[in-house]
Amino acid sequence: MASGPAETTQAATDSDALSSPSPTPQTRQTRVRRREGAIISAARNMFVTHGYAGTTMAMIAREAGVADGTLYTYFENKDALARGVISDFYKRLTESSQKGVDGRRTTRTKLDFLARHHLGQVMDERGIIEMLPALTTSLSDYAGSELYRLNKTYVAVFDRIVREGRACGDIPGDADVSVLRDIFYGALDYGGKSLMMRSLRDGVRKADMTRLVDRLVGMIVGTSSSARSVADRLELAADRLEASLKQVENK
Repeated sequence: MASGPAETTQAATDSDALSSPSPTPQTRQTRVRRREGAIISAARNMFVTHGYAGTTMAMIAREAGVADGTLYTYFENKDALARGVISDFYKRLTESSQKGVDGRRTTRTKLDFLARHHLGQVMDERGIIEMLPALTTSLSDYAGSELYRLNKTYVAVFDRIVREGRACGDIPGDADVSVLRDIFYGALDYGGKSLMMRSLRDGVRKADMTRLVDRLVGMIVGTSSSARSVADRLELAADRLEASLKQVENK
């Protein structure tokens, strides 16, 4: 009789083990995504802090709290991990940009938000942006790449604003979307670098960013009823923008 309780307990244990659900494919996938997300987050922190060249896989593994070998099961090398970080950056940038644009009603306020948001994100995560040249060796490699697709998806946010602006009369109907896009992001990239250089000296003043954005948005969404061509107005506005950027650099 004394052996009865022990046998009952063992049977219950065996029953519990048999009834415990094994990890489902969805559970495993969720764990993989979470671990991959943690690794990308750690890599982003390291790249922003130390730059691409100054970051090693071992540093990222320590930051993520995983073994070096585990890191390599997710990303074969630093280049692949950097591409994962950039992909994550673009996805977050595109989603937050579209959400902010959708929350605004006019063409001017949409462009104003997009310009400020782009500048803020680029300045906050400039370590990631600085990796792009290292991962793009030539235009032929860039064309058709994942990086190209991500960038095209992001700038489509701007393209939609311009097309909607032309449809409602806020932007001249003969304005070329691709030309405006190049001017918009070209000015923001150049201006962002100038603002970052100034921030290393004495910090960025909000007025500097406001001046840059106001000039840029005003160039695209003009208020003049002049009969001058779009090209003429763009050229004039670009000259004024360049002068404004030089003032920022010289301060």
